[in-house]
Amino acid sequence: THSGTESFISIPLIQNHPSGSTILYFILQRFGFNSEQSAQIFATLNSSSGKVFTSTNYRLIKDRKQLIVTKQDDLKGKYFTVSSADMTVTHEPKIIFSSHKAEDYLIPKSSSICNLDLGKLEFPLIMRQWRKGDYFYPFGMKSKKKKLSDFFIDLKLSLPEKESTFILQSGDKIAAVLGYRIDDRFRISASTQMVLRVEIQK
Repeated sequence: THSGTESFISIPLIQNHPSGSTILYFILQRFGFNSEQSAQIFATLNSSSGKVFTSTNYRLIKDRKQLIVTKQDDLKGKYFTVSSADMTVTHEPKIIFSSHKAEDYLIPKSSSICNLDLGKLEFPLIMRQWRKGDYFYPFGMKSKKKKLSDFFIDLKLSLPEKESTFILQSGDKIAAVLGYRIDDRFRISASTQMVLRVEIQK
């Protein structure tokens, strides 16, 4: 199956087919994987998730119940600065920042929208991919510190999903994991005067 730029191959369907290894080879051939790589991938189907194989232009990740094929990541290591409370960062996906008076603002219930206390943020903000060792205080967890790696494990995110997730950084603090959770230190409260709305448009 396909979704956006990613392709998914069902591990149970491959394993339960009498010609599974041959079918897998013909599927992977179109992504530039050779017969030796295909045999290695087939041999790992019962192993733990996280194994990675690469061809010239594609990468295959062994997830829990599927193989995920995606183009080599060209955003890795990049970051974007957000100098204003009203601006757009154009990449894939597009992120729109807008400021609103708290007294007139209705908080939308959407995972694609983060709502932060603008007065608590330090500009310029940095939007970047997560790094090992990152931590934050997830909203709703009573100010408990949590590593992002553990947070992603709880959400059962695949490697491509983790790598396509951006965090919003204010000073040396993570203000939000975009698309998933804000940091409790930047939540809207009764004393909030201005709201920063961060909307992901896929």
